[in-house]
Amino acid sequence: MKKYWFIVVVIFFSGFNFVELKSEGKPVVIKIKSESHISDKFIKLAEISEIHAKDKKILQKYLNLSLGYAPKPNEETVFDKSEMRMMLYKAGVDFETCEVIMPEKIKIKSAGVIVKGEELIEIAKKEVLKKLPWDENLLEFRIKKIPDAISFPKGNVEIRSSSRKGDSSVFGPHQIVLMLFLDGNLKRKIDVSSYFDVYAPVYVSTSKIEKGKIIDETDITIEKRSIKELQSSTIYRKEDVIGKEAKLIIPENAVLNSRMFQEPMLVKKGEIISILVKKGALEVISSGEALENGKKDQFVKVREINNKKVITVKIIEKGKGEITISE
Repeated sequence: MKKYWFIVVVIFFSGFNFVELKSEGKPVVIKIKSESHISDKFIKLAEISEIHAKDKKILQKYLNLSLGYAPKPNEETVFDKSEMRMMLYKAGVDFETCEVIMPEKIKIKSAGVIVKGEELIEIAKKEVLKKLPWDENLLEFRIKKIPDAISFPKGNVEIRSSSRKGDSSVFGPHQIVLMLFLDGNLKRKIDVSSYFDVYAPVYVSTSKIEKGKIIDETDITIEKRSIKELQSSTIYRKEDVIGKEAKLIIPENAVLNSRMFQEPMLVKKGEIISILVKKGALEVISSGEALENGKKDQFVKVREINNKKVITVKIIEKGKGEITISE
């Protein structure tokens, strides 16, 4: 019985040695890595494996072998053993003369550069802003024909921009050309259409304003509105609306303009008002009856109460006028 076991062991090791010797006899050994990072747009065998060959010409042949397109920059692809074997076969690997050693799964990831669409949009906006008189904070852009992202093989990417010749208008679409260079070589041109609206901070009504109401802080707020909606009389300063009288009914959320308001009537005909009489450094307060209506800074006739004399005074605030007498 021991004799038979000895024969089996001898045959086993003899077979093992035969396989090893046969394997060692192949002129090329290719060991595929389980994970590789590549920098070219093609999968080079040299980047994903270790190649051993005594013949320098054969070694060089396999070092230069390309297996197909690489994944997109910063993306990866996982191949199983059978897929990789088929790729090697199609690329020209001779399995009769090559021993190929590979894992069950092979991960290949491309190194590279991705230019995001947001970056391209910002560059296009800066190109448009060179020709516009407004601050960027007042502008709202709409950029068309910008890809979400552009991938390049590993290298130095530079982006340049220019406006189309003859495009000198301020309003309307702007045609921009974006040029993308990789290591100094032009790789891609993108034609970009840029549209924009200009928004200005203006005063709008917070609620419905009745005719005759004197405007106060609670009646107004600031909002940005497209200048296409605005008029030359649009109100931009608070002091141009606070204290004014509404000439008409103003709906809620309306952009305010100077034609909606007037100076309020500070003095009404028949009203008793106080009169500040100035003469040099001397000031005296008297009173009188207004003979006509008056707004701020208007001159109206007033009959003094004490002597019935009619004088002309300047209205300075509600129910009050002043008169300056020369010395």
